[in-house]
Amino acid sequence: LTGATGAFTVIGGAAWLLQSCNGQNKNGMHNNGIKIKAGDFNTPLPSPPLFDLKSTTSFEAKQTAVEILKGKKTNVYGYYDGMLGKTFIVNKGDDINLQFTNSLPQATNIHWHGLIIPPDMDGFPSQVTQPGGTFQYQFKINQRAGTYWYHPHPDGLTAEQVMQGLAGFFIVRD
Repeated sequence: LTGATGAFTVIGGAAWLLQSCNGQNKNGMHNNGIKIKAGDFNTPLPSPPLFDLKSTTSFEAKQTAVEILKGKKTNVYGYYDGMLGKTFIVNKGDDINLQFTNSLPQATNIHWHGLIIPPDMDGFPSQVTQPGGTFQYQFKINQRAGTYWYHPHPDGLTAEQVMQGLAGFFIVRD
């Protein structure tokens, strides 16, 4: 269920980005003069890289530009130089010590969706890192193997930030 929810969120975010790149308003009309052809979508988006979170010590949310439409850059949010976040791989029992830097123009955080971690590490809507700030996430991986996901959870900005690209998978092995 968590994986399906994450997939639907990511797909919805990609659809929103493509619609915004397409320049369509709510009535489906082009409002910025950009005409889209089927061949414009021949540029594949890169897969997010895999990382062993135990050996990763820093993590950054930032705005970046990616080519979604052929020859056109689109501003997105990402946890690296691209859209979506790194896929982290951890083992049950691993200790995580990760410095998070917020390089976005708005407050954000990380909610580790489905992980059993202390409340002060779980990215509640009121626990945000301000633009230019940092936060140290420290917790032990304390659940069974599975595919989980992480995303921002700031009050009033969660949907916007996820749809702009802030989301990623988190794989736990036991």
